[in-house]
Amino acid sequence: MNWSDITGWLSQDDANLLLKYSKLSTGNVIEFGSYLGRSSVLIASSIGDRYLICLDGFFSDNNKVELFLDNLNKCNIKNVITIKGDFFVTNRNLFAKVGMAFIDGGHMTSCLEVNMECCNKNLIIGGYIVFHDYINTQYPDVKQFVDELIKKGYYQYLEKTPNGSSIVIKRIR
Repeated sequence: MNWSDITGWLSQDDANLLLKYSKLSTGNVIEFGSYLGRSSVLIASSIGDRYLICLDGFFSDNNKVELFLDNLNKCNIKNVITIKGDFFVTNRNLFAKVGMAFIDGGHMTSCLEVNMECCNKNLIIGGYIVFHDYINTQYPDVKQFVDELIKKGYYQYLEKTPNGSSIVIKRIR
């Protein structure tokens, strides 16, 4: 079993982008929104002995947590720390400095702000953030939020997938 056998919305183009920056990054990786583990397995399998910290509310559904953990086990993934909780109440100070974040959960501005609060405290200068659903009519807040981050000058645009579903920015200060 591999990442593409797991239910989810991550396309091959999204996967290629995640793989590229997972391998380029240093330090651990944070994933906001893990669902059933499609992207989690992909990232964790590409970062060697570093850790992937998966933060997901799992919509208070223990069945989804079990499916997520089962998918990790079926793919023999051992370098994942899973934190089930609400992004608003989870202790955002518990992460060591990280080299990459993947944001694909809570697509509203209020959720994105909480994710970024964690990233701003923990992402190293030169670290990467990959946002999923950048151009998605169901989630217009994502594009607006990312564009504002770039405009403020703390993050630099690097690249996006051909269809714009994922975008990568780099922390520059």
